[in-house]
Amino acid sequence: MLTKYPLLFFLPIIFLADTSLVAQEEVPLVPGSSILDFETPSEREFQFEIESEPIVGINIDAVGLIPSGVSGFPNNLWGSSRLNVIQNKISNIQDSLVPAALELFYVLLLAEANPTWDSSGEGELFLARVDKLIELGALEQANELMDRSGGKGKELDIRRFDIALLTNTEHIPCSGIKNKTIEVPSYTHQIYCFVRLGEWKNADLVFEAAKTIGDFTSQEEQIVTIFLFPELALSIANQEFVQLTPLLFRMLKDSGFYFYHHDIEPSLAFHLKDSSPEWKSRIESLEKLVRSNSQPFESLLVAYTESKPSSADGVWERVRLIQALEKAIVMQDTIKIKELFLNGYFLMEQVGLSVKYIEYFIPRIIPHIVEFGRIAPGHYSPAILFPFLSEDLEIMSPSNREENFLFSLRSGNLENAIASTPLQQGIISGLTETDLEDDLVVMANQGKFGEAVLEILAILQNVNQTSPNEIRRALAGLTVLGLEQIAREISIQILVIENEKLNR
Repeated sequence: MLTKYPLLFFLPIIFLADTSLVAQEEVPLVPGSSILDFETPSEREFQFEIESEPIVGINIDAVGLIPSGVSGFPNNLWGSSRLNVIQNKISNIQDSLVPAALELFYVLLLAEANPTWDSSGEGELFLARVDKLIELGALEQANELMDRSGGKGKELDIRRFDIALLTNTEHIPCSGIKNKTIEVPSYTHQIYCFVRLGEWKNADLVFEAAKTIGDFTSQEEQIVTIFLFPELALSIANQEFVQLTPLLFRMLKDSGFYFYHHDIEPSLAFHLKDSSPEWKSRIESLEKLVRSNSQPFESLLVAYTESKPSSADGVWERVRLIQALEKAIVMQDTIKIKELFLNGYFLMEQVGLSVKYIEYFIPRIIPHIVEFGRIAPGHYSPAILFPFLSEDLEIMSPSNREENFLFSLRSGNLENAIASTPLQQGIISGLTETDLEDDLVVMANQGKFGEAVLEILAILQNVNQTSPNEIRRALAGLTVLGLEQIAREISIQILVIENEKLNR
């Protein structure tokens, strides 16, 4: 059984003292662990606290799942930052971050911390964090965060209902609505529950009443109409819907509407990974969730090896390769392992899963790929994504400038890192030369720790479109905040992904 909150292997402990940040002694952590690897309940065990009381005297914005001593963040995480600024920055971060940066974002969302100085006590920041977790498909964490808060009310009920809809446990909040133990979030929620309970007449009466008072948006009215009268679904087969809530998504899906996976958020993919009857749909849903860091690669591996593909295109090419690699590992076929491992890296890189792929497979195949100090001719960079122990690095001598630079970053020996590209120079400067006048550094030294981290994450989104100077600024900000290890990890992931794109 997994421990509930294992530490990040790259996250040091830091404390905020007045307006300066002082890095403390690092805690020994386990390579490859994740702060998100706490035990996930099965669908049958997924629980929702419908009736709960607020915690007396506690501002809900302060609630988190990760204590300060574990996250490495100061209690005064938000410092002098304004609430609306933090809310906006959280909502604008997407899952296009490299995995190490995305992991840092999750820790920020789950961390215990003092509320912002201008918090109203009504949980605006708490709800922004919950909403982002749901959007990323981290439903277990969002649900546990709400349970930990002990809060109740319409806003929390809506989000609990959303999670229930996406985990096939909607009978729980629907029973709460029927028994009047929770407030009805909206007419649409009431209609959905009436239909689920077989009370079609009541659903129709509520629908007509809501239309009369103008409670629906045009899209919502259209979707509810389809839900109540599924025979109309064929007339809008090619209709495009935008910004679907979990409730409207379920209404469409339950009416037979088909969704293309590239069009939906990870939260909606969470539902399809279990409920879709199509193997391809379940795989593509899990790929989206692994990419958003809300599901482990192991869950995707299970889906990849579920059956035998009938085609060799697209997703099936990845399925065939993973199945062949698993077979080669079992057979201890070193030649096949090397060939398939590298081919698999390039395939996974195309769908943004190369880092997760490396993290999973490298520990299993180290004995087969390390031979005479080489991993494979001309290919060190994929494997260096894994945090090798020092003794492993010693037998893996780099043979060119690119490899030497990556090895220097991995070992932390930056004096030997000789930059040969603007990106490499930006990385070295960011990790070693702090510009005290940079806005991010100033923000960090003003005690706006959390805001500085969010600004850094905003810069690191879509790094292939970010200038070397902006990457330098982001890494310098992390360094000032005492997050040197995660800054190095982000640098390695950026470089490896960029190098492989150039060399393909």
